[in-house]
Amino acid sequence: MAAEKIEDYRCCMESLISESNLKTDAQQEITGIYETIRDICTIARAYYQFDPVKRDKFDFYKVMVKLKPSDN
Repeated sequence: MAAEKIEDYRCCMESLISESNLKTDAQQEITGIYETIRDICTIARAYYQFDPVKRDKFDFYKVMVKLKPSDN
């Protein structure tokens, strides 16, 4: 199951980076969002360093997986 999620995440990121899928402006916007999420996770994990339950909620990989659209 984890391997499938990692593969989904990898495919998602490759699609986002690919020039054939998005125009340059859109790529820059998505890159900005990606960097903002990464920065928030980094700061939150440091802030909650002594609270493992809250710190785990800001795991970058888990946050990115939750951003994946559902199949509904």
